[in-house]
Amino acid sequence: MNYQHQYHAGNFADVCKHLVLSELIQQLCQKETPFGYLETHAGAGIYDLTDVPAQKTQEFSVGIDKLVQAADRFAGFPTVTRYLNTVKKTGYPTYYPGSPWLVREWARPLDSLIFIEKHPQTLQALKTCFKSDKQVAIHDRDAYEGLLALLPLKQGRGLIFIDPAYEAPDEWDRVIAALEKAMVRYRQGIFVVWYPIKADGNWEKETARLCEQLPATVEVLAINLSVLGIDIRQGLIGGGMLVINPPWQLEKQVAKWLKAVWAVLSHQGQGAFNQIRYKN
Repeated sequence: MNYQHQYHAGNFADVCKHLVLSELIQQLCQKETPFGYLETHAGAGIYDLTDVPAQKTQEFSVGIDKLVQAADRFAGFPTVTRYLNTVKKTGYPTYYPGSPWLVREWARPLDSLIFIEKHPQTLQALKTCFKSDKQVAIHDRDAYEGLLALLPLKQGRGLIFIDPAYEAPDEWDRVIAALEKAMVRYRQGIFVVWYPIKADGNWEKETARLCEQLPATVEVLAINLSVLGIDIRQGLIGGGMLVINPPWQLEKQVAKWLKAVWAVLSHQGQGAFNQIRYKN
């Protein structure tokens, strides 16, 4: 795999992705019982925004930079404030945290986290981030093989985050095939799939196709944010999160901040944001 996230860390798609994760972790933490977290494409953990890859693309300038500069506008949005505070705590503007680091910051001592990463250099960086951390288990294996091998999680409650690069032409097919099997093994789990929103619009067909493959009783919430006018990588104009078995009131909680975040990130008011609920 050639994709290297350090070129894209902190962009508008990361911001949306990590805000939704923040909302989900907050809801899981509302109950006293522990939860498990498994991420299939973990990445490096933390990214240096002053390093050559990030400086070459400057994608963070149309993502996390915009949100930080507008922080005062989010005083009434606890989810956004919590996310921004964690980003600053990690070392922004020099560093930007990936989802493993953010979830580790938000998890409680009783919760456990599993990260899967295959790329050798990225894997080493991830291990360095969580050296001697007994709450974190890191696996060097294929994302989809590892997902099925490690389910069900020992906890009754759990969040599974599938976050591929979508470089392979058949990536959606692999996601669908893995989800079908994974949900049989861990029916009570919350499954979340990140996907790119590109100018060609194919993401709408793919998310609909994925939903058609799921059991008839499953509820799915798609959270989308696009910022038309920006063409950073292969037509990327936004990102979405497909939440299977969404927690109660997730849609309502996301709605509190989604429009405000879009207003800051959008390019001259272009793009769109929405939440689509599917039920077969």
